[in-house]
Amino acid sequence: MGIGADELLANGAVYYGSSLGRVEGVAKHIAANLGIPTLIDLYDSPLAGAEARRFVVLAMSTWYDGILQDDWREHHAELAELDWSDTIVALVCLGDQYGYPHTFADALGIVAEAVEPGGAALIGNWDPKADPAGYDFRRSRGLRNGRFLGLVLDEDNQSGATDERIRRWCDQIRRELSERC
Repeated sequence: MGIGADELLANGAVYYGSSLGRVEGVAKHIAANLGIPTLIDLYDSPLAGAEARRFVVLAMSTWYDGILQDDWREHHAELAELDWSDTIVALVCLGDQYGYPHTFADALGIVAEAVEPGGAALIGNWDPKADPAGYDFRRSRGLRNGRFLGLVLDEDNQSGATDERIRRWCDQIRRELSERC
């Protein structure tokens, strides 16, 4: 008998790196919404052990012209070395679509490119065209086949859309996990 979606969530974890506290706030909101009891700040902890969980959320932000936040940059090589073959991974990224329209949410693509070769099963792709608030950017490394590789939030320009986006995305994650169980 397989593990159910509720059990995956209860034994899951949200890993985040946050310089200004915005990603931490989003990570806490998502963990509470999904019922995930474990939050891990990469500033204090390594990623080792993440791949042993069946479900993880990786929450990050894109800085400047398309680089990872400091904690994620420090752990980037580790991401690529882990065996993610038994892990379902959902990604969340904060970005600034107006200040950096050519590198908006690039961290999403950078992290996905690190975990996919290790076998991570990515869920939670987000359709920017179906989002009621919409997005206005030029390019994103986090976009594949017209969809973001995870939830994308813009706390700089669209903070009013964050709660609804998180709610809708968490509902989507629950559905996708249920389909896999």
